[in-house]
Amino acid sequence: MSATESHSTGRTPAAGSTSASGPVPAAGSTSASGPVPAAGSTPTPGPAPATGRTPGVASTPAPRAGAHYAASTHGFFDIVAVCFVAFLLLSNIGATKLIGVHLGPLALVFDGGAILFPLTYILGDVLSEVYGFKAARRVILTGFVVQLIASLTFWLVQIAPVSPDYTSQEAFEAVLGVVPRFVAASIIGYIAGQLLNSYVLVRIKDRFGEKHLWVRLLTSTLVGEAADTILYCTIAWAGVASLGTIANLTITGYIYKVGVEALFLPLTYQVVGWFKRHESSYAAGARKTADEVGTDDAANGGAGGVGAAVSKAGELARVTAGDNRGKIRSGVGASAESKIGDMRADVIAGGTGEDSTGADADLGGLDERKNG
Repeated sequence: MSATESHSTGRTPAAGSTSASGPVPAAGSTSASGPVPAAGSTPTPGPAPATGRTPGVASTPAPRAGAHYAASTHGFFDIVAVCFVAFLLLSNIGATKLIGVHLGPLALVFDGGAILFPLTYILGDVLSEVYGFKAARRVILTGFVVQLIASLTFWLVQIAPVSPDYTSQEAFEAVLGVVPRFVAASIIGYIAGQLLNSYVLVRIKDRFGEKHLWVRLLTSTLVGEAADTILYCTIAWAGVASLGTIANLTITGYIYKVGVEALFLPLTYQVVGWFKRHESSYAAGARKTADEVGTDDAANGGAGGVGAAVSKAGELARVTAGDNRGKIRSGVGASAESKIGDMRADVIAGGTGEDSTGADADLGGLDERKNG
């Protein structure tokens, strides 16, 4: 039996024979590596070193048996969620003060929550646009629970016995004291406004795709802020303030919040675009959808289908056009189908510098090479 055959069958070569690595010691003798097993037997591994460490490799303490850890996300969803809930709480505390501004003959009244609360709608737009309605709803409901916990905490602190050294009990009650109707107004307005804002935005996106972001941002804000402002002002101030003051609060607050959203629209565009580019799951999904739509349309529609594919793929992959251009230049990690989708997105983004005729010719050539 040859040395190769003996290794393949797992048997030890006969004593005294010669293998590729040199002569085989006789059975029972001792070599530099230890006792030699008898011929025909299967060698068994020896005991592990007493130290339990591999020479030349630094040891790492093994975790205790039964120690487990949950997987953590590597995206930005948790950061957006935390900021959303934090802004919400700060806005509710600031809302306890009414602010009056006189602009010539106009006397405007709004609560302090209007300063920061519009930012929660921007973050809400990010949650809905990038992560979807289900994720946004989860954060909104989390904010609802945190609001209840905060209200309960302030109430317990308010009714707790006062130390003789504490002289600001009345000030504390005036600012953070819990008034059931204000808590109810805040929570009801918040839930209705935020859920409507998210739902409207996602439904418009599902209907029209990635294009016209400004339409769904403004439309969702108009609907969400209307529900939130009307419900809050009515529940919180009915029977406390005059009808004129309530109407002033409602109209001024609504116009202010919608105006801030419109003013911040360019910033919202940049923020949403940044998250779309840097959330790997969103970018991968956009590229995959662009590839699928582009390949199907090009296969089914001929020359006209290629033009439609260019338009649709460019719309879906616009947010990752920079990454796609890099992949086309390097050719790394891109299949024939993905290169077709990437080039279609790149033509729309203006990255190739070719006219539409040249782009269609290139796309057709890639399709022919793929099918051939």
